[in-house]
Amino acid sequence: MKIIGIILFIICLHQVKAQNHVAFINKTMEQALKKAAAEKKLLFVDSYATWCGPCKQMDKKVFTDPEVINYFDTNFINIKIDVDTEEGQAIAKKYYIDEVPTLLFMNAEGKIIRRLSGYYNGNQLIQQAQETLDMK
Repeated sequence: MKIIGIILFIICLHQVKAQNHVAFINKTMEQALKKAAAEKKLLFVDSYATWCGPCKQMDKKVFTDPEVINYFDTNFINIKIDVDTEEGQAIAKKYYIDEVPTLLFMNAEGKIIRRLSGYYNGNQLIQQAQETLDMK
């Protein structure tokens, strides 16, 4: 019984932790597009660099906002792409990402529906996301 209790406690901790940040999946772009197709959702791509100040601020302040978490986890498949990695550089080249943060809303075929560059606070980002879904 103790083991079951410990396992349940760990699962609860994991779920609470997951609730503290937008659920960015740990997959390749190709896998993320397949997941978006399977779930009939748009893909939200956060293109960032570890050295980017505004990227760090969005990660710390925006992607931890409960309203942003709820909206993006409900409506999108979310993925982060570090443009300084090999895959990130290929994606940056393919989608003409020349500054960070660049935020992309894409359909499951990889077509960009909307591109945003720079810092957005939580309310601004939700508004842009809502407008993007309305365009869909």
